[in-house]
Amino acid sequence: MAEEFALSEEKLDELFVKEVRSVTKIIDKLSCSDAIVTMCTRWFQIFQQATPKEKFSRNFMLLLLHKQLNDRNALGYPFTDVRNCQRDLRTLHQMSLNQAKGDSFCSVDDDACETCNSLEWSSIGSLRSSEVSCGASHYMRLEDANRQLIEQNAKLLKELKACKAELQEQQEQREQYESLKQILSNKIYLYEKETSYMKDIFAGSAVTTLEVFAKLQLPLTQPNYFHSLLSVLCENTSDEKKLQQLDSQFAQLLHAHMDKYIHMQRPALMQQVGKDYDGLRSKFSQRYNEVFKAQTEAQLQLLSLTAMRYLTLLRKLFLDSFKGQRSVTQAVLKFLNDRYKELSQNV
Repeated sequence: MAEEFALSEEKLDELFVKEVRSVTKIIDKLSCSDAIVTMCTRWFQIFQQATPKEKFSRNFMLLLLHKQLNDRNALGYPFTDVRNCQRDLRTLHQMSLNQAKGDSFCSVDDDACETCNSLEWSSIGSLRSSEVSCGASHYMRLEDANRQLIEQNAKLLKELKACKAELQEQQEQREQYESLKQILSNKIYLYEKETSYMKDIFAGSAVTTLEVFAKLQLPLTQPNYFHSLLSVLCENTSDEKKLQQLDSQFAQLLHAHMDKYIHMQRPALMQQVGKDYDGLRSKFSQRYNEVFKAQTEAQLQLLSLTAMRYLTLLRKLFLDSFKGQRSVTQAVLKFLNDRYKELSQNV
């Protein structure tokens, strides 16, 4: 019968102890005769010897005993039948269930109970001592288990609270990272666009600057080489002033080189003219034309060489600094090579 209910042995024992206490209180209140007390004590001993399979039936029989005492202040069948003391509790359980409602209740008086006196009955003190010992043992186990469950529950609640806090923190961090990711994605997109535009503008500026530089004519004025090339990168007037300073320094450098060259060539030319002046007076006009032509060619060659040298320097600077599209690089190099070839024809 016990298998039909989802009650553990511990739960059945707990209920048994509580019921024994209740029955003991009834016996004390009723001031039952010695025969009833002796019979109850005997059945309590039988109940305590129940096997695990009989515990459910034991509890049922104890409830039946409780009901009989509570309803009639006496015991009846099956507790008054001495033969039932030797029967299995499950059998008694089934017999009690099958008993007809109309069966007469056999009350217990002092004479009827005397037939049970041949058996060795214990005193009510033994009952109470056994009940208290069994109950205390069960209550101690239940109290320890309950305390352990409370401690485990508190620990789990603490861990759950920590996990929730950590989860909330991670969710907040995730939202921050998502927001930062979106901001960075937008910045990268804008940067790529700006870089693309800057490459196009810088490439166009480089080509324009090279064309201007290649078309410089005498007298040489201040070139706007750096301003034409890098003005697109200027963010304020301070940057523009720096570029103007670079152009001014570049012009001074070019003029210094040209002045030095002219200064070095002038004594030789004057000496040659003075030496040949007396001997070639008659041929002055013809000689003058030849000398003038020679000087002009020499200057043109010098300028061509200078221009070729600066074109070579410019080509090297362009290759070292420009990281743009390959087609632009090829176009600039072709332009420089063509200018170089044109200048080399005058040398």
